[in-house]
Amino acid sequence: MVRSSFTALGILATAATSFAQAPATQAIAARPQPTPAVVFPSAPLIGSDTCTAPTLVVGNGPHQFDTTGATTGTEGQSTINCIFANVIGIESDVWFEWVAPSTGSFEVTDCGMVFTDTKIAVYAGTASGTTCPTPGILAAGCNDDINALANTNAHRESRVTFTTTAGKHYLIQIGQKPGTVQGAGTFEFDPVVFQPPYMRHDGTPEVVYRLNNVTDTMWMQAEGDVTTGDRLVTGVRTAAGAAFALTQSLVVDGNPISLGVWEDPNDDGNPNDAVLLATFNSVVSLANTDQLALYTLPTPVSVHNAFFIGASYSHGTGAGFPAPGDTNGCSSRPAQVYLIGNAGPIDFTLATNSVPALQLSAVDSIAWLMEADTINGSTGTIFCAGDGAGSHTACPCGNNSLPADGVGCLSSIGSGGKLRAMGVSSIAADSIVLQGSQMPNSSALYFQGTTQQNGGNGSTFGDGLRCAGGTVIRLGTTTNVAGSSTYPFGAAPAVHVKGAITSPGTRTYQGWYRNAAMFCTPSTFNLTNGLELAWTP
Repeated sequence: MVRSSFTALGILATAATSFAQAPATQAIAARPQPTPAVVFPSAPLIGSDTCTAPTLVVGNGPHQFDTTGATTGTEGQSTINCIFANVIGIESDVWFEWVAPSTGSFEVTDCGMVFTDTKIAVYAGTASGTTCPTPGILAAGCNDDINALANTNAHRESRVTFTTTAGKHYLIQIGQKPGTVQGAGTFEFDPVVFQPPYMRHDGTPEVVYRLNNVTDTMWMQAEGDVTTGDRLVTGVRTAAGAAFALTQSLVVDGNPISLGVWEDPNDDGNPNDAVLLATFNSVVSLANTDQLALYTLPTPVSVHNAFFIGASYSHGTGAGFPAPGDTNGCSSRPAQVYLIGNAGPIDFTLATNSVPALQLSAVDSIAWLMEADTINGSTGTIFCAGDGAGSHTACPCGNNSLPADGVGCLSSIGSGGKLRAMGVSSIAADSIVLQGSQMPNSSALYFQGTTQQNGGNGSTFGDGLRCAGGTVIRLGTTTNVAGSSTYPFGAAPAVHVKGAITSPGTRTYQGWYRNAAMFCTPSTFNLTNGLELAWTP
């Protein structure tokens, strides 16, 4: 069934018509109704009936509202991005003013509202106040139903996510979808923090998706946030298809599935600048069972703070609904989830797909049945970054990386080689994995030293800096795949064994990789940052 009425902020109407799902009666059947929050007794008109004198609310709330007796003003009735299901306008609207306590992203919701079908719009003001919206103006955010498909109850809650500036005033318009009854409830503001588990799925999908007019659909989800630090992604778990839609899913065990992991450079949960770290092919298992199958990366990849995982399935042009969505309740925080489509295999660099990333979480409160397998936390001390900052040795041809990245000098692909370590640096229980990434797909040598070269500032060497010095031991040479590799690899000895570490002490490590493109010096190689590990008994 084509979702011709699925329109929302951030998703163009033309793109929205390309969504499809299994029959709605089946998709909705397993979804429990949301549990109402505390409901205040109805009182006539809580909130201003005019946007010229909005009711000021302080703090995140919850705050009461009541549209009983409210009129429908002329302002905000033609807001371009406030059209849902081809219905424009917000009837019986009341107005509030709120001052953002911080810069970032906030959401305003009326979760638990049980009287009517609400609609909420947010308009940005200034540091001194707000002004009424003029005809045709874009709202900072607008929403009709949190779950446009799965919410079958007569009272449909709303959630609006919008960007804030500390101290700026925002105008909140709350009313009814045209043609529905007036009522009362509460609304509140919450900062949006992109961190796992966002809204963790409950193991049962209520909807399954694909994109029309393409042969391949990829479902993609954000993980991590600005505080999670370094982690090693070892695999991706995902369901494929859904048990309730077995005859519609047409997802078959043994068919090809492709998976990917991306870095999120600015940690905002939006893949418009995602950097591909790894992609790998496998075959589907546990199709249409609602169970998550584990797809293990051939080579684990390190991620910093926020990142993305995704899975792609070829369903052809006729049928098949591979992407399983869990439409949890209003009070749960949605994940940052996306659909991407292509008339052929998905381009995992996200550059040339015929349907670019469409954000479902801007419209539905949804999470994919998908998770990342990770080893949390990195170990060791980063040194000798190729950033040219302070006393650090400048890179050979001004190819310095950003100081905040903690990586080597830039290579011909525009990034600095990155070295991190995961695990425990214990001689008796060595679980260290040296993880190199952000390199060309070429050979990479991992080596160990006993000192930090040039006091930790490094010395120019090829297109980069030599960081690990002293007595050097070559650990092993491997080949980068999607710019990444590890040591140990295959049957290679553990780091402490190959490095002949028999007593506690510190060792330094670095990756040396081939970069044959004409770029900087006549040399055809570059290096990662340095990393020091303290080995314990």
